[in-house]
Amino acid sequence: MSLTQERLEKIVRDLFIGVFSQKNFDLIDSLLSEDAIIYTGRKEVKGRNKIKDLIIARSQAIPDFQFTLDDVLTNGNKVAIRWHATGHVIQNIAGFQKGHVADYWGVSMWEINEEGYIIKDWYNSSTVDIFGSITSDEVREKML
Repeated sequence: MSLTQERLEKIVRDLFIGVFSQKNFDLIDSLLSEDAIIYTGRKEVKGRNKIKDLIIARSQAIPDFQFTLDDVLTNGNKVAIRWHATGHVIQNIAGFQKGHVADYWGVSMWEINEEGYIIKDWYNSSTVDIFGSITSDEVREKML
């Protein structure tokens, strides 16, 4: 199957809406290559199974997380996505604090192979905004 703009946009919708918002984790195997890598800041997450574990953990911590796609741009086999999400945090995870509403935005750039699998994801998000919602002044001061 060729990587048309429509095909690339469908992959984006399937991950953000189907997996992240609707919690259809079975879709992950059809969207990520086995050796997919996420680059975020100084961290790398390697492998579909590790990425899947992170997605499930975040979904358990914020079960009503709903993602909205703001922009999707394609160029060759790359896709840039500007998105935002909100949800109620029921357990602490990755800077999100239990009892708060997570209001989160980000930009992702994906590389997709000829078979239609995401092989790389460069990811940047509103971590500063997340830490801004922490109620403890002491913790906030340490983070800034």
